[in-house]
Amino acid sequence: MAGGKNRKLNIIDLFAGVGGISCGFAKAGFRVLSANEYKADIAFTYKKNHPKTKMIVDDITKVKSTDFLINPSDIVDVVVGGPPCQGFS
Repeated sequence: MAGGKNRKLNIIDLFAGVGGISCGFAKAGFRVLSANEYKADIAFTYKKNHPKTKMIVDDITKVKSTDFLINPSDIVDVVVGGPPCQGFS
């Protein structure tokens, strides 16, 4: 594994909502580098749930992949994405 055998695996969370998927991955030992959510009020709640995670509040089509990194040397191991919430579907 790149970066050392004891390195936590890094994830980014797309369509993150309030952070349920990030919560599960964090509890499983992953490091949540960053997340993206379009709606500012929902992103605000995500930040309350995950204060150490970089939150990008924007349309995902306008976000560059490098925006998700905290440091240029960061390695993204897993990309997760939330399904639409019940109210949307």
